[in-house]
Amino acid sequence: MTRSETIGIVVGYADLPAALARAAASIIGHTQGLEVVNDPDLPRERLEELLDQATARHPGARFVVFVDMYGSSCFHAATRLLREHPEIELVCGVSLPLLVRFLQHRQRMEYKDLVDVLRRTSQEQACAVPG
Repeated sequence: MTRSETIGIVVGYADLPAALARAAASIIGHTQGLEVVNDPDLPRERLEELLDQATARHPGARFVVFVDMYGSSCFHAATRLLREHPEIELVCGVSLPLLVRFLQHRQRMEYKDLVDVLRRTSQEQACAVPG
């Protein structure tokens, strides 16, 4: 039995998704398995179309959608995608550590285990360092 490919889709405002992908590539050496959907002041319907196109490019794949922040128009566009595809996982608060972990482990780990690692990474980043 072959494992389904896992694709990450980064959705966010302005150039943030592309900048994070470039930064991750400088660390990992590639961005294979990563799609970028920017929001250059696009209406939510257009974001939804771009998300549909990103998933259509990878038939049979599993997806982790990374959004910039909870409650944003990018988040709402992604939740529409989840209503149609409940097997897709959504992670809010995309960051460089999340994308690096995703790129490092997406081909080595089972999907659910990878999602668990990403959620833990996201929670670990929520802490504040006392100053």
